[in-house]
Amino acid sequence: MQSIRTSFSILFIGLSLILSAQTQSKLFIGASLATLDDIGKNAELTSIGGAYKLNAGYKITEKLKLGFEHMGSYHNVGTIQFTDQDGNPIGSSDPWYRANTYLLKAYYNLINIKENIHIVGGLGLGLSQFVSPELPIVIFGNPVVQASAYNYAANAEIGFNAYGIMIAVFTNIGTKSNIDALNIHGENYNYLGASFGYIWNF
Repeated sequence: MQSIRTSFSILFIGLSLILSAQTQSKLFIGASLATLDDIGKNAELTSIGGAYKLNAGYKITEKLKLGFEHMGSYHNVGTIQFTDQDGNPIGSSDPWYRANTYLLKAYYNLINIKENIHIVGGLGLGLSQFVSPELPIVIFGNPVVQASAYNYAANAEIGFNAYGIMIAVFTNIGTKSNIDALNIHGENYNYLGASFGYIWNF
């Protein structure tokens, strides 16, 4: 997985150098807050989720933008009850796991309703990172510690942009899970989301 991170870092640095050589009049940055709903086989394990999104990039044409997106998300697993080998209760926890995505993302104005009002589509590819919760408990003599796993990630969204205000729905796939306490190994956490934010153009 180290090679994946190295390749993505090289791509990030290369595009950053290209963009920095261009005029700043076509640059954009954005920030959003989002709610999440986990989907797939592990959705029943989570009860709530939230995220923040940070975007930055360059307008290639009047309709096409290319940039980077970082999203950090937090998902509540719900209350977990632990028992020993004899079935006796030994404690409980209410853990959260984290997931980060680092994407190269393209945005395209699908429909121009009027000047500064658009229907926008986005597609991103890159890396995801899953960080399991650290539970304050010992299972069969072994402490439950944080674990981190990287995987490829993909993201697709459609949104409404009016004078910089951006409302979007999106789906994110590819975040690999590794929760030893729940005996979950190598599963992908996928989720749907809705976000609200603002895009600044320079």
